[in-house]
Amino acid sequence: MLGRTTQLCAFVGVYLVLALLWFTVSDGLIVRVADASGAHTLLAWFKESFFVLVSAAIFGVILWRRLAEERRADQAVRRQLEHSEARFRSLVQNSSDIISVVSKEGDIVFQTDSVSRVLGWPEAGPDAGWQRVHEEDLPNLRSALAQARVRPDAQATFVYRCRHADGSWRWLESTALNRLDDPAIGGLVIHTRDVSAPRLAEE
Repeated sequence: MLGRTTQLCAFVGVYLVLALLWFTVSDGLIVRVADASGAHTLLAWFKESFFVLVSAAIFGVILWRRLAEERRADQAVRRQLEHSEARFRSLVQNSSDIISVVSKEGDIVFQTDSVSRVLGWPEAGPDAGWQRVHEEDLPNLRSALAQARVRPDAQATFVYRCRHADGSWRWLESTALNRLDDPAIGGLVIHTRDVSAPRLAEE
């Protein structure tokens, strides 16, 4: 398929050839008719007006088709984005890992439903997750998050204890990635997994 630029150049070339033919043929007709009727001025005006109207109609149709093509392309891109977002959301929500987004102020602004499978807690407030962290591990957690905030794309991994809904403590390993400068995220992306079994096995 010809590209849009090639199509436009081809159309302009054909249009110029047709315009040249129109003026050449119409000038000859005007001379002949004018010699017979003496209406040279009226015929010249008709020739130019007809050319302008036809040209406007042609370019109007081209513009309409171009806008229709762009609208269809935008709709296709929008459908593709919606499909990708739906698939990503499904993958994230069904992941065994907890995925969270923490704002610059330290609030949890997004968290996947897997937190209920791992820790038994339903979705809660922005600071509820920190309140469940073992107090002895809070300094290391804050230090790791501060390290991740140092520069864009910086990351930090830390291990800590978090209370399960049944009252027991679970060992979690989290990796924080700095995406504060990404306008689509605007926070630290934290992937968390349960490492209680290997941790207890080491002890």
